[in-house]
Amino acid sequence: MAQEQHSKALIEDFGDRRNVTITGPHYDMGRYITADESFETIYSRELLELILKIYTPQYMKDEISRAEVPEYLLHPMEAAICPIVSLQDKTVLDFGSGCGASSVILCRLGSGNVHSVEIKEDMVRATALRARDAGLESSIAAHHVPETLHLPFESGSFDVIVCNAVLEHIHPNRRREHITELWRTLKPGGYLFVLETPNRLWPKDGHTTGLLFVPYLPLSLARRYAILFSKRVSSDESIDDLAARGIRGVTFREIARACDGYVYIPNNDIERYFESSTLGQTDRKKSVKRYAMKMYKIVEASLCRPFSVPVAALLPALSLCFKKEL
Repeated sequence: MAQEQHSKALIEDFGDRRNVTITGPHYDMGRYITADESFETIYSRELLELILKIYTPQYMKDEISRAEVPEYLLHPMEAAICPIVSLQDKTVLDFGSGCGASSVILCRLGSGNVHSVEIKEDMVRATALRARDAGLESSIAAHHVPETLHLPFESGSFDVIVCNAVLEHIHPNRRREHITELWRTLKPGGYLFVLETPNRLWPKDGHTTGLLFVPYLPLSLARRYAILFSKRVSSDESIDDLAARGIRGVTFREIARACDGYVYIPNNDIERYFESSTLGQTDRKKSVKRYAMKMYKIVEASLCRPFSVPVAALLPALSLCFKKEL
């Protein structure tokens, strides 16, 4: 919290553009930055002020970059979705859309009919403003759905459903019901994409606490451990608070068990993961990850294929596609 108190944002108007200056520590593309930063954006003042209200100065630039920097969201989503299915003429559900960055990206990838669903009213309003600022008002319908166990759509409404970095924020006790409800709204022959979701099988929780072994501990013990050893967790956070923040990752099996009648669609899983995970990293880290990629290929050939387990189920972050059988 102290970092947020020392961060400030200034929005200045210059014709049809705005200049934003972030003073103090902040995040951009998932990276922590201590230097001040100024940048231009086409977003309206109305949208920028709403994003600032939702995310605070510390996370404002990161949220803007999600839709405006291709390497952040566009390229990974394109690599995950487009080799499997064209979004042209497809009706798409963007589940847990946040402030609408992923909905805008899905339109840029070809869909002219995206329905975004979010539980927070401010984020739904931000999605509508983002669609307007991007000239996509007629292509994106922003839905406020406070209880996502019951979606306001008929069965078989969507050709494609995308859950981008969202399932980990649903309490583990309620995930299966949510996935089953999503599966209900998917057309036979349609595709469910679960992207950028922490894998519970991975020993380190890099998403919420930054600690080893958190994924393997009961939630009550994980909370106490995190309060003691993680700078990211405060003592007043409850188990439910941490579950909502994403302390408990998801497994391939957890998703698969909730999908009645599916085919898993592989998509160059190892290469895609390591290409996206090395962006902006040092040469040393890239070298280590290249070695890890080779090891994963050995695991895929020796263990995954013989036991019919997709290697994607063992990667630190899940990026999966399930096709609903006809």
